[in-house]
Amino acid sequence: MAMVQTCSEAPPIAPIATSAVEAISTGPTGEISLASFNQLMLDHQDAAFNFAFYLVGDPDTAADIVQKAFISAYLNIVNFRGPSFRSWLFKIIKNASIDEFRSASYRRTSSLDAIENEEEWRHFPADLETPEQSVLQLEREQAIHDALNRLDEPFRTILVLVDIQGFDYEEAAQVAGVPVGTAKSRLSRARVKFRSEIERFSELF
Repeated sequence: MAMVQTCSEAPPIAPIATSAVEAISTGPTGEISLASFNQLMLDHQDAAFNFAFYLVGDPDTAADIVQKAFISAYLNIVNFRGPSFRSWLFKIIKNASIDEFRSASYRRTSSLDAIENEEEWRHFPADLETPEQSVLQLEREQAIHDALNRLDEPFRTILVLVDIQGFDYEEAAQVAGVPVGTAKSRLSRARVKFRSEIERFSELF
């Protein structure tokens, strides 16, 4: 059984408005043009949305987090030291997701009704031609999110990075802010826990 399926299409994320960076357009971060950064954003927005979505479980919240993360990345690009822009961006998204969880105004949606509302942006694979197959796919997605939600944040993050986003251990460790050995240990424990949780929905897979 494949661990999960990623969302094949993210909701469009608006390019960063010029007004958001006017204050620093002639400062140190002026080394990268807004047009160049918007291209970086287009290159990474689908993967960034999927990462945020699997962390927070809500498409609107995920889109907001990614939008804020891209603006934060642009404003702080002078602090980027490499080697991977993707790792640096995902670390910003991870931290923003943790902040969102801590916000008193955020309540995670976990009902099937909420997942059904994602039809506005979700693109189902072409072989899902019947309503029954679409419902089954929705139920599988909900089961995956329910299982992920039962993992503590450090384990959910490393599982999403490696098994959903396809990061290698080193890059996943960079995003998580831990040594590679710790990332591997967390991933092993996360996989065991995830498999235990997803077994509750074995009839769907």
